[in-house]
Amino acid sequence: MGYNTIWRSQDGGDSFTRFENVTAKIGWTFHPSHDLWALSLDAYLGLYITKDLGERWERIADNVLQYDWSYQGGNTIIYIITSNPYTSDHQFSISSDEGKTWEMPINNLNFKYFHVGLRSVTALSDNPQVLYASTDGMHFYDVDFPDPLIYGYVDGKQFVENKDGRIWTVVGDTEEPVGSLYVSNTEGYNYRKTMSNLAKIVKKWDFQLIQSVPGTAIANVFTNEELDTIKTYITWDNGVTWNTLNMPQIDSLGEPINCPGCSLHLLNDLTVPVYSEYNSVGLIIGNGNIGIDALDNITEAMNTYISRDGGITWKELFKGPTIYEFGNFGGLLVLAPYTSPTDTIYYSLDGGENFKTVSLNETAYVINLDVTSTQNEKFILTVKDLVSSRNSYWGLDFSGVYSSDCKDSDYEIWSPYDGSNGPNCVMGHNVVYRRKKVDSNCLVDNVHNFVDSITNCSCNDNDFGCEIGFVMDIQNLCLIQHQIMNETIREQCNSSSVYSLSSEWKKLAGDSCIGGPPPAEIVFYDCSINENPSPPPNPQIPDPAPVPEEYTPSPLPPNPAPVPQTDSTPNPSTPTNIPLHSLTEEKIAVGVIIGTFLAILILGLVIAIKFKHKFPCTKPNLWTPLSAPEFDLEEEEDEE
Repeated sequence: MGYNTIWRSQDGGDSFTRFENVTAKIGWTFHPSHDLWALSLDAYLGLYITKDLGERWERIADNVLQYDWSYQGGNTIIYIITSNPYTSDHQFSISSDEGKTWEMPINNLNFKYFHVGLRSVTALSDNPQVLYASTDGMHFYDVDFPDPLIYGYVDGKQFVENKDGRIWTVVGDTEEPVGSLYVSNTEGYNYRKTMSNLAKIVKKWDFQLIQSVPGTAIANVFTNEELDTIKTYITWDNGVTWNTLNMPQIDSLGEPINCPGCSLHLLNDLTVPVYSEYNSVGLIIGNGNIGIDALDNITEAMNTYISRDGGITWKELFKGPTIYEFGNFGGLLVLAPYTSPTDTIYYSLDGGENFKTVSLNETAYVINLDVTSTQNEKFILTVKDLVSSRNSYWGLDFSGVYSSDCKDSDYEIWSPYDGSNGPNCVMGHNVVYRRKKVDSNCLVDNVHNFVDSITNCSCNDNDFGCEIGFVMDIQNLCLIQHQIMNETIREQCNSSSVYSLSSEWKKLAGDSCIGGPPPAEIVFYDCSINENPSPPPNPQIPDPAPVPEEYTPSPLPPNPAPVPQTDSTPNPSTPTNIPLHSLTEEKIAVGVIIGTFLAILILGLVIAIKFKHKFPCTKPNLWTPLSAPEFDLEEEEDEE
């Protein structure tokens, strides 16, 4: 698409139609359901809508800084943030009639950013910072955020959503390279802290959601106070626990890798980001290196790595960094060298075990590789000429490389798991997928059903996380966050004569395990009484129910009903033997009682020791939650 000319294809790039653009547009955002509908800005921040793929445009708004749309319950809703040309106000507005009329759902004139998700819409205001969320796209409510947002800025431009509707975002100082990662419930109304010391590399927070495995994410974390060492961590349970990546034992040439104490590190913003795709079940690919620290030999030792089991094990796929893409539901892998010019494209039909090549007519830099649909075998290649620096576009069609269509015997069953020795249960259930075997040279049909069965599991320790006001340390203990807990008690006592505490642990939102403990006990305390309260004890989890029998696949995959994923589960507590941490410290007060009796003056001094309930002001453990270290860039002295 040129600046004043539109080239349009409706047959996957086989042919194009050219027509002049009435008003030059900058980028297109297509409708979630209507293929011919699109929104676009002009150079003067005017927003336009088309319903015929760009032949005719209608101007619907001015001074637009951000725009997007959703399709909620059969209704199209357009969202915009506009600037007032005479003030610094940025207003958030919505339209449910395709831009004919607009309304302001939130009475706030300082909006920074919004995010349109699968299940919710999130809007971020500034000065002060407030997060709002809506599940119907029209009515917005304040979001429950565990930490006061005065401690850092929410990076709205990195609102990222996984396929169950959870929103991930980062809070950090705009001038510092370290931040904290947060994740919401499936409705986007409640957030919890999942990681500290998240690294910012090249002005972007370095974390990536994995679309091919539910609940999985990869993040790069600073591991010391000097901010000069980085490790890569992975989670399989929406950020409850984190682990380093297991390094492969041999390289792509068959040579052993000797690196004691090392792990695999994948770097997003220094190269092509880690990539996964919803239809490529269990597959993750990325560029990185092996070492104690991610920054070891960062340029000399960067290679391409792939995992077929959701990040449990990894294989070195290619020497040097590459740009990559999956096709045919993960059965086709296409890649090209990324940092050096090439005249060769590589492809594999067996998950990278063997590669074949396609020759280009020239040597150039491959700067982009896209598949028209992850279900098919047609790719669009963008290359940059070495001399003129002009871009050209290539079409690659791999539909003729398969020997036959896939049969039942060409599929295998696979279930996500977290690397433990127990059953393959993640977030309280075992999902059995059916995917193509690595060594089957066949074409997966477009009606393939990947989910073969879903079975709920018995509850165990992995199904519980820390309550709001607590954070998990590297020993998986819930440590109190004193600032948050003090603020919580202060807020309760401002509007009531009592405040409440519950146990440190709760069942994870969205976890579907069965047989867990009873709901957590909630204890109320009088705000005016000096007591030494502590959270009620964590109830025991009953003996687990028998693990379901091993699943035997049926000849044809059934269409199971999904497991209910609810975030309204009561707050049951955690497994036993989790030590509670002291919530009080003693403070001695001296009182003097002076009295008289009859005509005799008696002067007495009585020192009364009273225990006044107060949460300790000491900072949390220096090393942090979720197997990733935590520290403060500037530690301040605690004030009594």
